[in-house]
Amino acid sequence: MGASSGKVSVRRQVAELRQTMQANDAAPHQIADAIATLLGVNSRIAWRLATGLTQEQVADLYNMRWPSPVPKTGKQVSYWERWEGPGSRSSTSARAPSHLDLSRLALVYGSTVDDLLPMRTGGRADATVAPEMPGTPGYAEILLSDVKSEEDTTNRREMLASMTAAGAALVGLPPVLRAAIPDRIGPEQAVEVRRLTAMYRGWVYEHGASGQLQRGVARLLEHATSLINRTSHQPIRDDLLDALADVAGLAAYACRDLGLQDYAAQHYVIAFQAAKASGNHALAGHTVVRMAGHNIELARPRQVLDYLDAAQGIGKTRGFTPGELSNQYAIKAWAFAQSGRAQELHRAVGMAEEHAGLAEDRSGPDWRIRHVAEAELFSLTGAVYAELSKHSPAHAPEAIRRLTKAIELRGFGGARNATLDNISLAEARLATHDLEGAAAVGYTAVEAAGTSSSRRVRVRLGELRRQLEPHKKHPDVADLVTRISRL
Repeated sequence: MGASSGKVSVRRQVAELRQTMQANDAAPHQIADAIATLLGVNSRIAWRLATGLTQEQVADLYNMRWPSPVPKTGKQVSYWERWEGPGSRSSTSARAPSHLDLSRLALVYGSTVDDLLPMRTGGRADATVAPEMPGTPGYAEILLSDVKSEEDTTNRREMLASMTAAGAALVGLPPVLRAAIPDRIGPEQAVEVRRLTAMYRGWVYEHGASGQLQRGVARLLEHATSLINRTSHQPIRDDLLDALADVAGLAAYACRDLGLQDYAAQHYVIAFQAAKASGNHALAGHTVVRMAGHNIELARPRQVLDYLDAAQGIGKTRGFTPGELSNQYAIKAWAFAQSGRAQELHRAVGMAEEHAGLAEDRSGPDWRIRHVAEAELFSLTGAVYAELSKHSPAHAPEAIRRLTKAIELRGFGGARNATLDNISLAEARLATHDLEGAAAVGYTAVEAAGTSSSRRVRVRLGELRRQLEPHKKHPDVADLVTRISRL
């Protein structure tokens, strides 16, 4: 009796701690760290308790998301939780999870793999890292396996809805008040979610992401999830899942702009699963292409190509528009530039331009329209040649031509990306030793950054500053370096 009441007391204590911290806008990792300190447990147990899941529920979520002939069990989750870390021996009660299992647990909990490693102190992981296993599948391979076994079952839909509720808290933001959920759920709710998503998207493209915008998007994601949970009418649920996928994709983009790369990747997975569950293969394919673009920013060209291949697998089901294919070839060209594959790069740029010429209609859903715009083609291919010009200055004039055209075409509502174009343009001018021209374009970017909340813009300006440092004898360059340092 005493042991049983003790367990109930601990569970109640954890639940109260979790609810109190959530009410005070605590981030998930802060809740997990507090539970670890309170109970003296390791990070894997702490993260599970922070999400309010039992070991059996974790196994159920795992199996619904990644079906296998040999399903995971709550006992296996227990083995993983008792694991003492890389190098420790397995025992009758403790077994090491594979890197893939850790990656999937991280997706279930809304954490990073590093968060689940042992020996965390003060909310930070130590230098011990789990070894990357040779041939371990990445997100792209996981997505490909999802494409091959297309099962939009009721269980998958229910899993998605519950998983997204946790996903809304990935970046540590408070949930929307349940009082905001109407008694009757109809088509107008999905319309409103899309309207707000478009509003937030427009703000990000103009001003960049901010903490305030991030909170708004996270609350909208939670709100959409709550709407899904309140209706059993399948057409409305599908419409809301479709709207939710768009919100999650925007949340991923905002995380990218704020430098929260792991959270961006996790939101993209939510967006992909929601789009698939709603039956919107167009949005599912688009989301995988956006994952490829994310990996361009992370300078992971192999993963970029893997994601583009995964997108093509989805494209066989519903087909991409010429504008979308143009965008994909431009991203592929950038991956080739990052990996030094010049011949393939030129072919990819040619294919991007060829498909762009076939794109008579550049309209479509709000999530697609900016990516198939002519400005985006010139921006991406201009950045490709700017990347090449760092090692082969002969490509700089082509980069300058394309980036200048992109900036001219941006127009109203694209200030953030125009600033990034100006930074790439400054790099290209620097490659031609046009220090005065590089400084002039750099000044434009710095002035725009002063009214932008985009961390991505500031990261790129930092990269430009490092390239300018050796040329500080030029007074304009020296002044620009100083201005960038003050941002």
